[in-house]
Amino acid sequence: MKKVFVLGLSLVSLLLLCGCDNIVSQEKWNNLELGMSPKQVEKVVGKPKKVISDADPILEEIYEMYSTGQDLLATGKSLGVDDSDSLEKKQDDISNLYTLAKRSEHLKEYIYNVKDAKEKQAFFVDGRLEYFNYLIKD
Repeated sequence: MKKVFVLGLSLVSLLLLCGCDNIVSQEKWNNLELGMSPKQVEKVVGKPKKVISDADPILEEIYEMYSTGQDLLATGKSLGVDDSDSLEKKQDDISNLYTLAKRSEHLKEYIYNVKDAKEKQAFFVDGRLEYFNYLIKD
């Protein structure tokens, strides 16, 4: 009986260790909608890999995303978009996010592992999903 208990406990521990990295499918990620609360987002895609709630690194990340997009526009390249119009739209969205984020004291950034993609982010301002996209890091 003791051996069965130890074996069962070992199996549960192994499953917990292997299953702690929540990988989100692209299909689930595509079901996110602006305006969702953090709880609604978690219901759709699960718990995030990481949550950041300190405003300074969040604002720095948003600014870095915007700067990367501006560099891509200047060189005529694109990243994760079909054409420069899409990239310009993303730049507008990121600029709007930055403006909202600078005015708010309630910021959160959720980081997720999405299958077959880089990490992706979801940004919340005042409890609302305001932007979600790829995490652009070199």
